[in-house]
Amino acid sequence: MKINISYPATGCQKLIEVDDERKLRPFYEKRMSHQMTAESLGDEWKDIPGLTDTTIPRRLGPKRAGRIRKLFNLNKEDDVRQYVVRRPLPQKEARYIHDQAPIGPEKNYGLV
Repeated sequence: MKINISYPATGCQKLIEVDDERKLRPFYEKRMSHQMTAESLGDEWKDIPGLTDTTIPRRLGPKRAGRIRKLFNLNKEDDVRQYVVRRPLPQKEARYIHDQAPIGPEKNYGLV
């Protein structure tokens, strides 16, 4: 049976194939996307290499000014435009612009 394990803290996913029937019993009556602990699988499943030790950077950041303030712990007086998460474009699409950001908060909320 193949088990897709995800770790939301780092954003990683890993597909593992398990053949032992006794270890798979807790999974039989579960639905898809059910969250459960891996304690029943044994001690070797506590720290899965490639899942709990790596982090994937966020591709897209928050667009709204309030959520940018919440993510970076900013005050109302701080300028949110400096903290907008930008993402680089691949060289194929990058004709004039080499990175892209969502529509700035100054356009959405009149912060100019």
